[in-house]
Amino acid sequence: MRKTLYRVFFTMMVVWLFVAGGAYASTVNTYDVAGFNLNFGLTSEDYVYVDPAAGISTDVINTYGSFKFSSGFEKYSSVTFSPNKMLAGTGTETTQVGVLVSHISPTTYGRVTTFTSVQKVGQSGLYNLIVPLDHVGTNYVMVAVKQNGVTVNKQFKVVRKTEITKTQLETMELNFIESSSATSTTTEPAFNLLKSVFNFFGF
Repeated sequence: MRKTLYRVFFTMMVVWLFVAGGAYASTVNTYDVAGFNLNFGLTSEDYVYVDPAAGISTDVINTYGSFKFSSGFEKYSSVTFSPNKMLAGTGTETTQVGVLVSHISPTTYGRVTTFTSVQKVGQSGLYNLIVPLDHVGTNYVMVAVKQNGVTVNKQFKVVRKTEITKTQLETMELNFIESSSATSTTTEPAFNLLKSVFNFFGF
């Protein structure tokens, strides 16, 4: 019995040392905007969001040199109801991955940072992070990857909608189905629904 307990204790210590020793991505610093920008060599110009050309593949969007996100962004501008964004990827050991979330203040028009994270990829080559989108509205997510002193950075626009808006959209869909089921010679219900959906997504 005592030998079994010793074995269990020894196994737990080995696992702890393996993780603590940098097998997985480790946090370098959090919520240090000046340090974040200095580390990745970013300036205010890098935070000026410009809508990229359409037609860029998801694979290209999520590739940063030898580092690649397996769970990242499908496009540079998106709409979500979720308060979080999951990121996961793989890269070589010591690669630094930084994420900074900000939005523009409606009163001061200055940039407000709500989250920063810088992690080093460990021996496993794995990286994962849950990014909080605390601001309801337009969030700008800066992703910077530094390998061998070279930084590749991309900025994404994520518009977070409220659950109330989601309920309204679902109600519009339900009303459309009911209207379509009824006998009618007009296309006004369908037109109004499409117009509302386009306005919702910013078209």
